[in-house]
Amino acid sequence: MSKFEDMTLAMALRAQDAVGRAQQRLRRFREDESGMEIIAVVIILVIVVLLAVAFRAKIAEFFASLWETITQGGQDVQQQIPG
Repeated sequence: MSKFEDMTLAMALRAQDAVGRAQQRLRRFREDESGMEIIAVVIILVIVVLLAVAFRAKIAEFFASLWETITQGGQDVQQQIPG
């Protein structure tokens, strides 16, 4: 074999090895599921925030009504205590 053929063969082997490593990394990347939990939590948080923004008036009305019920209930209890 000539020196040119040796160099060509060496380059071809290195290229083949590099392709094999790239394929292996790609396979590991596709199979790796770490971080999926974080993505799921972020998506859920985004949905919750969007729902809160969309229904903020109803949510505010609900909590105002709840607070009124709580404070009114406290006044009723105070009135029932014999004093």
